[in-house]
Amino acid sequence: MEPEFQSSGDEDDTGPSSVQIQWQPVITAIKSAVRDAFDSSPSYNPSSPAALNSYWHGIFTRLAEAVASDPSIAEYLTSPPLTRFNITLYDESGAGRCPCCLSDRDPEITLEDEDGVGKGAMVLGLRDELYGKGKGGERLVFDADWMCSPERGPEGERYTHQLCYGEDADVVNIWVFWCTRERFAERVEEEREKKVREGIVVGDGSGAPVVGKRNGGTGRRKTVAR
Repeated sequence: MEPEFQSSGDEDDTGPSSVQIQWQPVITAIKSAVRDAFDSSPSYNPSSPAALNSYWHGIFTRLAEAVASDPSIAEYLTSPPLTRFNITLYDESGAGRCPCCLSDRDPEITLEDEDGVGKGAMVLGLRDELYGKGKGGERLVFDADWMCSPERGPEGERYTHQLCYGEDADVVNIWVFWCTRERFAERVEEEREKKVREGIVVGDGSGAPVVGKRNGGTGRRKTVAR
């Protein structure tokens, strides 16, 4: 979901110019990694969270390495590279809302690099905040959101907009949503049931496919890897 900030056209447009968003593939990689690693995740034990915390710390460490070495993902989170990047964490109650309607609070994560914030920094920043030393480890990332300018590039490129960020217009902001392990399991099951209703073949955890309706009466079936 990418809400667009619609300008009235009357504002003074003398501030910093828009920059191209390049972090979406990193967000996609994070969401996919969490979903793929969830089934093997240890259970949450509030009196001894070390196992769960260590597991997810390792997942994000390896993910950061994979993202950093993936040539299909741009080196920097924005173009031109910006030197500061804020991430604010919200529980799932904020998901689906326009970011401008979320409660105002200081970001939990600030990424800074004088040469420009790189793609691996986002993964490591989330790792350290969610699964670093002394953290509980139960918060699992399932979505993220940000504000976009209404303008698009010739190939569909999206841009930030200075009017979204006030006086700190040179600082990009992103909102990351998390839920507990128990709730994440419920979301996975809801996702599976939805796909079955839509006629998509999915796994049920037993190794055997669960088959829904045929797609459009064509006799063909979709298969979705889990």
